[in-house]
Amino acid sequence: MPRSSSIQNGDVDFLVAADAIGMGLNLDIQHVAFADDSKFDGRTSRPLTPVELGQIAGRAGRHARNGTFGVTAGTEGFDEEMIVALETHDFEFIKVLQWRNNRLDYLSIPALLNSLEAISDSRMLIRTPIATDQHALEFVAYNEVGKLARGLDGARLLWECC
Repeated sequence: MPRSSSIQNGDVDFLVAADAIGMGLNLDIQHVAFADDSKFDGRTSRPLTPVELGQIAGRAGRHARNGTFGVTAGTEGFDEEMIVALETHDFEFIKVLQWRNNRLDYLSIPALLNSLEAISDSRMLIRTPIATDQHALEFVAYNEVGKLARGLDGARLLWECC
C-alpha cells in the first residue's frame, strides 16, 4: 500500500482498500466507490451496517471540499433513504454493545471457560456470540491436549494457542 504522504501529494490516482478505510484515515479522498456492501466478520459474510457505510463514505471530502460516494458495477445502489442517512449522518442510536469478559481466570481450564461465559453487569453490554477461539478451547479442553494444560501457565498457553 502506498504511504499516506504519496496519496496526499497526488502521486496516487486510485486507492483500493477494505472497510478498514473507515476507521480513521484522514486522506484527501474525492470519491469513495463501494464494490460491496457486505463484509466477512471472521465467521460469516454480513451486510455493513448503516453506521459502517457512513464511516466509509465519510472518508470522501475530509478536508476542504465535499466528497462523493457511489457503487461500482455489479453492486446494487443504495436506496434513497440510505443515501439521505449517509449524507446527513442521521443514524439510529446504538442501544447495546457486544462485550466479552477480559478478566480471564487461568487457574484451570474449567475456570477459564467459566470466565469466558461471564456476563456484564451493564444492560447495555451483551455477551458476544461464542468466538472461534472459545470454540477451539472448548474442543481441546477435555481431550489429550487439554489434559496436558495444567495450572496457570498451562491454561494461559492453551488459551493463547486457541
